[in-house]
Amino acid sequence: MADLSRYLRPYWHSSPWIWAAVLLLACMAAWLAGQAYELHTQALETQDRVEKLLARQAELAKFKPTPKELDELKRWTALKLERDFPWQKVFKAVERANSKDIELLEFQPDKRNRVIVLRGEARDLAALVSYLERLTLQAGLREVYLVHQQTVARDRLETVSFEIKATLSD
Repeated sequence: MADLSRYLRPYWHSSPWIWAAVLLLACMAAWLAGQAYELHTQALETQDRVEKLLARQAELAKFKPTPKELDELKRWTALKLERDFPWQKVFKAVERANSKDIELLEFQPDKRNRVIVLRGEARDLAALVSYLERLTLQAGLREVYLVHQQTVARDRLETVSFEIKATLSD
């Protein structure tokens, strides 16, 4: 009997067309890989150039203001402080605490630190203490304290000269 196992093995067709197709596909894959690598390299170079240009542009964007611009900026800042200062609240607080025994001679606001300084004269020490207590009770003021007091004699009249500081509440 004849050996039939040879019919069970698949027949191998080695055709030159299959080898040509495999070779063509391998060449195309290598060419595509080269193109992808080249594009990747170009993208990295472009990204480096963009970063350098952005750094240069940021460097050029920094400018030094002229003395005239600095002076103008100071004036605008002073104007903003003046505008934002709560004048109405301060005047109401001082007017509510007013007394006929107190003569205010000077009102000096410190707009940046939000502090006011009141200088004046009182008829006597009791009137000054009463005025200080009334100022302390005002809604727009906090940390009201007597900085300086001194008895002043003019002719036959003795008065108490004083200086009061108060911080403005927000």
